Amino acid sequence: MNIKNINLFLKIIPKIGIQNVLYVVWYRLSIYTRIRVLFFPKGKSNTPDYFFRETQKRKNYPSGWKEDLISEANKIMQGNVKYFAYDWKNVGDPPDWFKNPFNDKRLDINKKHWIDIDDFNTGIGDIKSIWELSRFSW
Repeated sequence: MNIKNINLFLKIIPKIGIQNVLYVVWYRLSIYTRIRVLFFPKGKSNTPDYFFRETQKRKNYPSGWKEDLISEANKIMQGNVKYFAYDWKNVGDPPDWFKNPFNDKRLDINKKHWIDIDDFNTGIGDIKSIWELSRFSW
């Protein structure tokens, strides 16, 4: 790291906060040392039970929402999912969780921990395109 990079780093710290800087250091160290595998074991969810609790019905919503919601629900029931809140792709029913719908390439990662998966694979593309389906924004 040269003086120019150190100077830039010192200017950034006050803007993003020391807590965020320390978290990034911890995150990268935990990936590098593979400690993260202990905190997030393969095949096990750390999602707390209250995350998927039942919600209250909304009674006063704009009339156009219902038609839009039903239209999107029908698309999803036909195996289509909106990627990145914009692009509809047919993923089938059930979906192939390891397929990139933008280039139809499939990633064989069944035996890998997520920290061992490259963010960008030249044969598959950006890993975000595969992981987007499991984010449930749809």
